[in-house]
Parts: sequence; C-alpha cells; structure tokens
Amino acid sequence: MIIFPGLDVGETELRYAVEGIPKKDILVIGEPGNIKEDENVIIDDFSDITALAKRIRERCPDPKYIFSLDEEYQYSKSKQLASILNIPFPSEGILHAATNKLVMKERFRQENVPCAWHTSSPDEARFPCILKTIGGISSEFLFKCMNKKELHEKIDLIKKSHHDMRFSKRLMDGKLIDPTGIFIMEEVMSGKEISMDILLCNGKVHITRVTKKYAGPFFGYFGGFALLNPSSITNIGTSLDELTSLGKKISKVFGIANGICMADIMITKDGPKVIEANIRPGLAPFIHLMHKLYGYTTISEFTKVLKGQEPSNTIPDREGIVVQLFAPHAGKIKEIDLFSGVPGHIETYRYYGKGDSVTDSLHSHHDLLLGYVIVETHEPDMVFELIQKNSRIMLE
Repeated sequence: MIIFPGLDVGETELRYAVEGIPKKDILVIGEPGNIKEDENVIIDDFSDITALAKRIRERCPDPKYIFSLDEEYQYSKSKQLASILNIPFPSEGILHAATNKLVMKERFRQENVPCAWHTSSPDEARFPCILKTIGGISSEFLFKCMNKKELHEKIDLIKKSHHDMRFSKRLMDGKLIDPTGIFIMEEVMSGKEISMDILLCNGKVHITRVTKKYAGPFFGYFGGFALLNPSSITNIGTSLDELTSLGKKISKVFGIANGICMADIMITKDGPKVIEANIRPGLAPFIHLMHKLYGYTTISEFTKVLKGQEPSNTIPDREGIVVQLFAPHAGKIKEIDLFSGVPGHIETYRYYGKGDSVTDSLHSHHDLLLGYVIVETHEPDMVFELIQKNSRIMLE
C-alpha cells in the first residue's frame, strides 16, 4: 500500500489526485476540515508523527511507498513517517536540493539546466527582481521588487515572520541554516509560463501533463491553468521531446530514477528556462481537470508503475482549462456568481458562498481564492477571458 500524507493540501486536490486508484492500494492522511474520513482516509493534524505512524500500521501493516508533499517543512514529517514505518526515502542530498533553492540552482548549473539569473546577495540584485525564500512556501512570501528600497522592505517583512514553523532553522550539510536570513533574488523572465509533471520509471522519463499558466490578480497567484496537448505545446514555442529532454536533466539534478518530479518553466525567446523544480507532483485545481479529461493523474500513473504496469505513453489530445476566481480584497461576500455559460463546461467548484468572509495578508492571498470553473476546450485563452469578464464577485 502507498501512504499519501496530504499536509497543507486542499480537499479537491487530495480527492482527485488519488481518484481512480483502488482504495486498497492507497492510504490518504488528510488534515481536519480538508477531507472526510473513509476506509482509505485517516484524519490527522500531523502534530504527533509517532502516534500517526501507529494509526497507519493499524490500517496498513506493510506500507511500501510514501508520496512526500511536505516540502514547506523540508519533508521532515514524511521522512519521520518513512523512518518509523521502514519505507525507503530520498537521501539528504536529494532533500537539500529540493528544499533549498540555492542548492537547486547550483545543481541546475552542474547539469546544464537553463534557468534564470539569480543571486543571494541583496547588493547584487538586478531590478526588477523576484524575491524568494530559499525554501518552498508555495506562492507565499514571493515578491516582485522594482528597486532596492522595496527589496529591503520585503526582506524585513520576511524576517518578522520567523515564528512561522516553515521558517524554522535547519541543519543542511552540517550547517545551521536560517531561512529568514538567506534569500534568493532572480531575474524577471519574459515569456509563457508552464508547469509539467515528470514520471520516472527506471530512469525513463514520461511527461504526464503540461499546463499553461494564466496570470492572476496577485503576483505569484494564477488565474488559470490550461492542459495542453502535444500540438499546443509546439504552438507555445517548445515540444514534448524538448520538455522530455529537460525532464531527464531535472531527474539528474535530484538523482532520481524512480518517482515523480515537477517543474515550473518559462518559455522564453531563447527556449525553455526552469524556474524551479521539486520531487513531488504539481498540486492545484488542474488535478480535477486532469482526472476528468485524461482519466488519470500523475499519482495514479505512478501507482501503476509501482504495480509493475506501464504508464501512459503520451499526453492525450483532449484539452481544457481551470479558471480560478479571486476576491479583490478581504471582506464578507455579498455576491458570488462564477460564470459557466461556455461550451464544454464540466464543473464549477466553490470554496466559499454568499455571506462567508475571506481574509488577506501582506504575504499570502490564498484565502481570497473563491472557486474555479473547469471547461473542456481547445480555445483556453478565449474561455479564460469570458469567465473572468462575466463572473460577478462583490464584497461588503
């Protein structure tokens, strides 16, 4: 059985990521309020890993694999679970590259992976630049800085967040690292941004999805994700073969022959450049669309590999888009109408309804995401504009 600890993962992503996998083959651990308990679902807050491991043993005496999603915690909780349950787990070297963007960038250089120019010194920053923490915090604490004054203001904001558990000091290569004291500043690249999942089977690379991203109302937050078929991948300036070759290099960065990686990529005038990558699948509402259109997700495909079966050989021709709708600011929702009057509409999902309140902060806008609309279409740009234009969201 596979263990799937869904720490900080939303209900729809959790549910659809494992849709199609027989319940006897996977055990999901979800946080309270994110998913309902079921025969293959445990609800836990991950505060006591030893006790959680005992609960897992009661359901699954002999687990074989663990999908690690807790990059924001340097995979520490998954690692502890794997150790107690005697499940193989990535080495410290792999974890360092996956959870420290400076180490990742150096590995990119060693493996000739094209990527953005960057520095860890604020004095060397080129403006405009993107300020990031060295560890993965999703789209939180991600800032576009236009000048040195703005850069130092945002650095001060991050330093004041030292109480956040995700910023806890950690040992790396025998050195104590303080994530609120080391940053990465990288160039702002122009082009079309995509992401992809890389399934690795005995060193062979399979690209299970390529997703085009649409800019959202806040920097680092996306208004939509379109699943592209091979023809559309060519139309945006790359190819499935080129991305497969890039996926091979990324697998070498992490030293992984079997497993899943994901990568965020900018298609520039000079070709694809990797923004960053990790040792987990991409997790966003496109998982819902992927299941509806493809009949699989990257996790369900890798489950087949673990059972000795072959994964899908190519990305299907079907295409579609997930359009995300955000509240413009914090407040109480007075009206919410997510427009769905387009051909190919599959489903509309709401996180909030009329009368609910949403919050906001300087470093995170996640709570402002009200819901999404999924549509099957070969014209995602047009559908994106229609839904964004015709949806009505009003706050008191």
